Amino acid sequence: MLKRIATMAAKAVSSMAHPGSPPFLLGHLKRTQFNYAREIGDGIDASVVTAPVQFMQRAMPEARLVARRRDGNEIETHPAVELVASPNRYFGDVHLWAATVLSYLVAGNAYWIKVRNGTGKPVELWPVPSWTMTPKWPADGSQFLTHYEYRPGSGAGIERLDYDDVVHFRHGVDPRNARLGLSPLHGVIREIFTDLESSNFVAALLKNMGVPGVVISPDGGAQPGPDDVEAVKEWFRSAFGGDNRGAPLVMGGSTKVQEYGFTPQQMDLSVVRDVAEERVCASLGIPAAVVGFGAGLQTAKVGATMKELRQLAWANGIIPMLTVFADEINRSLMPDFDRGGASAFFFDTSDVRALSEDQDKAFERWSRAVQGGWAMVSEAREAAGLDVDDSHRIYLRPFSAIEVPAGAAPRLPDEPKRIGAKHGADDGHSHGSNLPRASERAMRTGRGYVNALARAEKPLAEAARKALQRVFTDLSKAARTAAAEAMPKGRRGTQDKSDELIVLDILERMGIAAYQAAFREVLEKHYLQVAEEVAKAGDLVGIATALP
Repeated sequence: MLKRIATMAAKAVSSMAHPGSPPFLLGHLKRTQFNYAREIGDGIDASVVTAPVQFMQRAMPEARLVARRRDGNEIETHPAVELVASPNRYFGDVHLWAATVLSYLVAGNAYWIKVRNGTGKPVELWPVPSWTMTPKWPADGSQFLTHYEYRPGSGAGIERLDYDDVVHFRHGVDPRNARLGLSPLHGVIREIFTDLESSNFVAALLKNMGVPGVVISPDGGAQPGPDDVEAVKEWFRSAFGGDNRGAPLVMGGSTKVQEYGFTPQQMDLSVVRDVAEERVCASLGIPAAVVGFGAGLQTAKVGATMKELRQLAWANGIIPMLTVFADEINRSLMPDFDRGGASAFFFDTSDVRALSEDQDKAFERWSRAVQGGWAMVSEAREAAGLDVDDSHRIYLRPFSAIEVPAGAAPRLPDEPKRIGAKHGADDGHSHGSNLPRASERAMRTGRGYVNALARAEKPLAEAARKALQRVFTDLSKAARTAAAEAMPKGRRGTQDKSDELIVLDILERMGIAAYQAAFREVLEKHYLQVAEEVAKAGDLVGIATALP
């Protein structure tokens, strides 16, 4: 029975027919017969391509390739990770990933070749250009992929590589050949070509007509001969070229001299090139501003901050690429070291500077968590990288907070019936027996404490009110005087765009910093007085209080 099931499964797999390559060439875009792909080549000569690609090459090493077990714990030493970190004797992982990123983004396909030792274990990894590798499959489509053909060039011929000896990173799936990835830049081939042509056009103008050229022609019906034309051309070049530029020109006969060239303003093609920059970066998933392109910097001045744009570049461009890389390594390289699937690769981005939270914001968030009483002091100190001991494993909660069990109503000191004036007393309610009982002495102590605070409240509030009234009275007088001096004549009761400047002038004239200090002093003094009265009330009922 099992043998029959296995035979049926084998037939089901072998019956799948896989399509071949398309009958048309990649490079001819819709509505044109011009081969833009052939004209731009591999794209590494185009600055509009290399700038964003190099940004991603520089940024990617900040993420760290690690291996972890199924339980999520990181494996400190893993042979596959060590192999990627030192792929061969000639370069390290930074160069390995740089070559991979370039081929992956430009061609949509990147390849590593595994070099194995005598036992079959990979001991070296070699990145190879995408154009040197070709996936192969049977002509009848009976198998999706059987091997790769490697063409190293220099007369070395074609090498056949087993499917398991190649790590193939694909950017998505090319619908015209599902064995290959689709270049993210294929949709912007025309824009890349436009940028190249714009660059060549301006360079040619600067080379040939950067110093405005002239047309010298006889004025009238005279027809100079070829020898005369060459003689005048050579004379004009020697007389007014190089260090003689700007010398006066005096012609012996009736001659017409016309300026024939382009001004720098006429050679400005920035609008055309901005479109290419924006669309190439959009295809790679990164904002143009992080690359330094002018198109992106124009929008960054009024939009998101540069830090937010870098975070967007990681979220939309680099992290999705790292996810593809980790997935392919798990599929193509990890089985050589762990066939049981007990571990897997992933990229750790915790050390990426663009994704790290601002330190001030982190400290502020932890401070609120500790003061709110839902995070321990030890947790905040650990987040700040400080030493932690048992004395820090505490919560800070305000002494005025009342602890209420889940489902119970608040218990206040002036409600003896709900808490119970005596041990064993019950108010007759069904939930009374479940509430904690307080002694009569504790009730008297609590009422005394609350009454002591109530007696101190009104005098403290009145003293603070009088002190604040003095500050604000002086403040209003100073503001009126400064406003009268700063307000232009004829401007009273009107508003215009200069109001902000007038306000700043008023604040400077009245010395607002001094009033801010006075206001702070009143609040600090009031705070200290309240703390002292709370401490005195506590002393009356036997509650110890310590003030710094």
